[in-house]
Amino acid sequence: MEKGLALTNYLKYLVAFFALSSQNVIMTMIVAAIFGIGSFFLGWIWFKSDFIKAEIEVQNNFNLFVKQMRKSLTTTKKKRFK
Repeated sequence: MEKGLALTNYLKYLVAFFALSSQNVIMTMIVAAIFGIGSFFLGWIWFKSDFIKAEIEVQNNFNLFVKQMRKSLTTTKKKRFK
């Protein structure tokens, strides 16, 4: 999943450094496969444990557009129920 790759983004540079330093193609492919599978499962766990909802809520608290939309929705609800 993309989220798992985003969480382990900097580890890909370690895999690339390992590939450049060792020049061992087979071992590099094994390390890259383990990295890819690990990233997938980390993203899967991130979604299954609802960490993604918490992350989106934190992002929305600092997003100016979302703040304005929430404010406009609450004011329209107040106007509607008066």
